[in-house]
Amino acid sequence: MRFLTYYQKLLCLALVLAGVGGFVCLLIMPACIAEEGALGLLTRGQQFLLTGQPALALPCLDQAIRLAPGSPEAYAARARAWSTLSNFEQAIADDTQALKLCPDFYEALFDRAFSHSKTGRYDSAIADYQQCLRCFAPGARDVYLNLGRTYHDMGDFRQAIAQYNKALLIDDRDWLVYQERGRDYLMLSQFEKALAD
Repeated sequence: MRFLTYYQKLLCLALVLAGVGGFVCLLIMPACIAEEGALGLLTRGQQFLLTGQPALALPCLDQAIRLAPGSPEAYAARARAWSTLSNFEQAIADDTQALKLCPDFYEALFDRAFSHSKTGRYDSAIADYQQCLRCFAPGARDVYLNLGRTYHDMGDFRQAIAQYNKALLIDDRDWLVYQERGRDYLMLSQFEKALAD
């Protein structure tokens, strides 16, 4: 049986890489899951995420959590899959569980902030991003960028610009931050500054 499972895994991987494996892989995967441990399932799920296939990652990550319910990495990976599929409520729940298991898990906190922002829970998003800055990454350009985007979504364009300015102190050649800041200058009718960005 192990011989057959190995070839099922190879077939599954080949179909996924060829871009036609979604449905077929879901049919084959249960046999593969039976022999794979939690770490192997987590790794497989992360590989699916890296290749832009979150729907295929979910069964692996579900099973990894069933086998190792104390794994914050598995919850965070599944949260990333849910978020990629725009199921932000599930993503928040999984990131929260990952943080209960490991309060210092930066990626889970950052991702939960993003999901809070996407669901319109701006105060929760800002609190999580500020926690990222206080505890983990005081020089993290991505945190400032996403804080700026959150303030933009709230309609607080001045605060958004202030966050983009902090990001530019880290990397003053970051075109994406300039683009976002220029958009908010436009919202404030500061056309010369918007044009400069």
